[in-house]
Amino acid sequence: QSVPPAPPAAPYVAPSQYVPPAPPAAPYGTPPQYAAPAAAASRKGAPIGGLLALAGGAAAVASAWLPWLVNGTDSMKPVDVMPALSDLTKDPTSLANGDYLLAGGIVAAVFGLVLLLKLAPRLSPLLAILVIAAGALVIGVEISTYNNVSELLKSDPTYSIGNGLYVGIGGGVVAVLGGLAALLHK
Repeated sequence: QSVPPAPPAAPYVAPSQYVPPAPPAAPYGTPPQYAAPAAAASRKGAPIGGLLALAGGAAAVASAWLPWLVNGTDSMKPVDVMPALSDLTKDPTSLANGDYLLAGGIVAAVFGLVLLLKLAPRLSPLLAILVIAAGALVIGVEISTYNNVSELLKSDPTYSIGNGLYVGIGGGVVAVLGGLAALLHK
């Protein structure tokens, strides 16, 4: 018996494009190479929230050395009477108190610096909320002081409102905006 001959072989044609083989699989348990580590991913992003909070807190602290009330060369600054409860009413529970102004400004500035440098990325939402609260405290102190100063202006029109109130209110607003920016930043 005879075996039929094999069909003729087709001529060899090279592939049109070279495709390298797939790389070997990573060992079990290693993270995929395309994902950034969590710590590095949280350190990215614009530091505008921390920068605003730091600037607002610093402005609020600086406003404690600026006059709240002015009469020619005579002025009333929150730090002039600081150790003895620096307020217009001599009431420690009054919000128009330079101690509260300094406390709010320092808290906003310090936490703004921590947010800016991203020293505690997992605590960023909490720090942002504390910056908002500190900025709101500064605004409250300055508005309360403005109301007290306005009452004094009615009794003695030779006095005028000093620029410390305006700088403090601006610093509080900037700190609140910085806290909001840090809280809403993704």
